[in-house]
Amino acid sequence: MEEVNNNAEHIRHLQEREETNRVIQKGLDFSIRDQEIKVEKRWFGLVRKKTVVDVVRKFHIHELTLATLDRISAESIEFVLDNDMLTDTENKDAAKRHVNGLVARQTERCARIVAIAALGESLWKPEHRHGHTQWREDTDTLNETTALFMRALRPSALHQLFNGGYAMANLGDFLNAIRLMQTDRTMMPNRIAK
Repeated sequence: MEEVNNNAEHIRHLQEREETNRVIQKGLDFSIRDQEIKVEKRWFGLVRKKTVVDVVRKFHIHELTLATLDRISAESIEFVLDNDMLTDTENKDAAKRHVNGLVARQTERCARIVAIAALGESLWKPEHRHGHTQWREDTDTLNETTALFMRALRPSALHQLFNGGYAMANLGDFLNAIRLMQTDRTMMPNRIAK
């Protein structure tokens, strides 16, 4: 009986893994309705007419690169939860204020994590310095995308995209690769003496 349960669990695990791999390969598409100001020049540029135009901004989250995962990890570390405050049954008003403040602070951080995942490799811009290429984070684009998500996404959509971004991280395969590197080897590698 136990062997049947193990086989059923193994099959379920393989099915979940196949579904996750399909989602990762396909990616995650989403679009956001936004508005921008279009400036039309008239009379040789002396008169400018400004109009508000509706636009649709499209995003695609691919499987995340290691640099993107590292940046998301750096942002995720900043989540601060006071478990004592949340579980305090005597002071419910203080706990409620803490939760409200927590949501306000962490919503922007969640939107920033989704923005990092959506920008992916385009978050990094090359610069030529001292004879070689260095990559720097495009903070202006990241801040603009975060602000767009903050004003245009509903909480349910942010929650879906946040979870979808972590699905694109493919953490299962990443952890399995680390586990394989930590297993006992049949031969010890030759260490180079310095």
